[in-house]
Parts: sequence; structure tokens; C-alpha cells
Amino acid sequence: MTRDGLVLRIKRDDWDSLLQTNLSEAFFSIRQVLPAMVRERWGRIVNISSVVGEADNAGQVNYAASKAGLIGMTKALAQEVASRNITMNAVAPGLLIFTFFVFCPLGVDSAAFHTTRNLIRAGRDTGS
Repeated sequence: MTRDGLVLRIKRDDWDSLLQTNLSEAFFSIRQVLPAMVRERWGRIVNISSVVGEADNAGQVNYAASKAGLIGMTKALAQEVASRNITMNAVAPGLLIFTFFVFCPLGVDSAAFHTTRNLIRAGRDTGS
């Protein structure tokens, strides 16, 4: 979930709902399944973060905070449950390219969109 915007324009409700969805829900989901994993002395948990949680991205302070928090939570919880043979990991995918990523979405800066798309294409070109 994203609610992008410059920090001075982010509404409190947008901040709260984004952190609730991206961070709190992961925490409460983990807390729900963890007792059974501890009893079994085995488990695997994988959280989905984002590269934005590790690098800056203007206009996404709330999203970056939630994903960085998810990474930190994953590391801390991994320390707590490692002795019970439970592993925790966070994967941080970057921008995903789909076939519909051809036209600029409404509300997105057209020049930035096309620059990003062209850089991604250049990185994927094999030269053949």
C-alpha cells in the first residue's frame, strides 16, 4: 500500500493507515502464528519490504518509514526466535515491470515516468 506525497502534504489518516497496513498488520500476523512455531520449534517467515526501505525516495517518507520499520522488525524478531529454529527474512524487491507498464499512469509526472521506464529498459537490454 502507498499513500505517496511530500511530507508537508501527508494527512495524519494517510500516515496512520499506511503504517497500520504495511507494518502493524505484519507484526500482528506474525504474533498470531508465532506460538505454534515456537511449540513446534520450527518455522519460516518471509516479510515483503521494499528497496525504498533501504534507500531514499522523495515523496515516499511514509512508505519508506513503514518498509524500513518492517526490515528492522524482521531483524529484531529473527534474533528472538533463532534459538527455536525459526528463520525470518525480509525481501526487498525494486520496481517491478509488467506488460502494462507501457503508458504513464494518471497523476504521475510524465517526464519522470518515461525516464525511469527508459532506464529500466536500458538495464534490461542484452544487446542482441
